[in-house]
Amino acid sequence: MTTRLYRSTDSSAPTLSGTVGDLVNLLDKCLVTGYGSQVAAGWTKPFTSTNSADFRGSAGLQYYIEVNDNGPNGTSLGKEARIRGYETMSAFNTGTNLFPTAAQAVNGTFVRKSSTLDAVVRPWVVLADERTFYVFVLTGDLAAGSVNAYLSWGFGDFYTFKSADLGNAFIHGRTTENNATAGVEVFDITQVLGTNATSPALHIARDAQNNVGAIAAGKLGNHSFFATPANGTVFSGSIQATNPANNRLYLAPIQVIHTTGGNTIRGRMRGIWHCGHPVTGFSDGDTYSGAQDLNGRSFLFLKLSHNSGIYCLETSNTWDTN
Repeated sequence: MTTRLYRSTDSSAPTLSGTVGDLVNLLDKCLVTGYGSQVAAGWTKPFTSTNSADFRGSAGLQYYIEVNDNGPNGTSLGKEARIRGYETMSAFNTGTNLFPTAAQAVNGTFVRKSSTLDAVVRPWVVLADERTFYVFVLTGDLAAGSVNAYLSWGFGDFYTFKSADLGNAFIHGRTTENNATAGVEVFDITQVLGTNATSPALHIARDAQNNVGAIAAGKLGNHSFFATPANGTVFSGSIQATNPANNRLYLAPIQVIHTTGGNTIRGRMRGIWHCGHPVTGFSDGDTYSGAQDLNGRSFLFLKLSHNSGIYCLETSNTWDTN
């Protein structure tokens, strides 16, 4: 697998704004066709509709994500899009084994492009390989302290602990449409405290017995990083950066868990890590080369998540892959 990092500051990069179709164009350029000197991540775009498209990875489970960027909400219009996963598809909006199911989320999951309904260009970062991608956007929405915040979402395979797993695909967006408050931006803040909980707007394709039907899942980092562990904590911690004893940074995998079929640690997210240090120890865009058990891995830190956390992105070709 080849990890690729795309940024709005790249030469010939596509733009993203509160305009219908912009997100589909961005994903098309990053995942399918490439732009400038940037090579595409190796996905396909098998079906399209007006300002909307389905994307499919070229390795792993190769499940589909449908992106409706045609202003599906009459209020938010181009500020947001709707997304949903499918195991198989035969045409746009036509497929089997949806995740989330219509019963779980009638309109799918939501993603934020811009705080305003206009052509104001928003900075973005996309991290992807042939199986999984993540999108981070400085939408113009403000987090605590009135600072601009990366809003984020993702789709694709996670690394599974189960052999012959037919359900280790996730989709993770936001809980509420056309809403800028921190509580609906849950990619960063819904780290649960234990294996008996799930995270809002995170669904995986099947349970650990491979039964057909999407299930709710959760994200679990290393709560020993926190002085006072609690549900909903962001992916940061309280260890001084860097750790005074050995001048190292401490990172932990983000486990994928679910309660369906019993409390289960199903696997871990690919390419994104829990940072054990406070956000004050970093600048947005800092990089780090791993040591000891992280030797050979390189990382990029996006500092401003919606709840003042930090995203730790693995930028080397070292993502865990089944």
